[in-house]
Amino acid sequence: MKIGTSIYMEKIRENIDFYFDNYDCLEIQDFIMPNNLDDRREILIGEYRQILKEYSGEISLHSPYVDLNPTSFDPLIKEISTNRYLQIIDVAKKLKAKYIVFHTTLDPRTRYDGYEEFFVEQMISFWRTIVPLVEEHEIVALMENLHNDSHRPIKKVIDTIKSPYLGACLDAGHVNAATDTNIGSWVLGYKEALRYIHIHDNDGSRDQHLPIGEGNLNLNEFFSTLKEIKYDGWMIAELLCGVEGQKKNLKEIRKRIEEA
Repeated sequence: MKIGTSIYMEKIRENIDFYFDNYDCLEIQDFIMPNNLDDRREILIGEYRQILKEYSGEISLHSPYVDLNPTSFDPLIKEISTNRYLQIIDVAKKLKAKYIVFHTTLDPRTRYDGYEEFFVEQMISFWRTIVPLVEEHEIVALMENLHNDSHRPIKKVIDTIKSPYLGACLDAGHVNAATDTNIGSWVLGYKEALRYIHIHDNDGSRDQHLPIGEGNLNLNEFFSTLKEIKYDGWMIAELLCGVEGQKKNLKEIRKRIEEA
């Protein structure tokens, strides 16, 4: 299992050596914000190119998601969402990123008959237009659970598209905060489709992005199930704390991997 962390420009500048020395992948999250894709995109790309010159690990990106919905009934919202995704693919090309994480927009509170089937159909249609663009540059697109209450819709899209450049990102904290399901069922449900993990903790009531062990995520079940499927992908720490919290979290991740 390979360990990385999410970063943004202010964060990495606090202690560049710590991030370079301890993580094999850095997930850049600055481009989540719309203004960083518009007014500041080329400036940020230039700054990251300069900072990352000496970094030997992998680079990944988190896509924009604020107010976006590629499965919307409204064609204008779909168009805006597609344009934002095309922008992040352009950033990935320029920064030589190998992975892009995309939130999915399924809302389990929507209870009308056929909603999940509609969502899956729309996502399949959408990703059939996006996947060739990432395949061309050997970038892996990763579908991340947000409010999803099951792995099944994401897995259905991946199984239908059948591309090595489309996989699942399991956000363990989102499972804990947004669902009553056990984390092991997600791991076993995804199996080989699972390429990437966001690891953080919370108390089960909201998305707090705490170091692991500070919430109630079932870590024993999570790490033992990952071992069961012989998971060998990325585990990305996605925290809101500073360097000291990162150090504590990294130590705990390594301990859990060793003891599983």
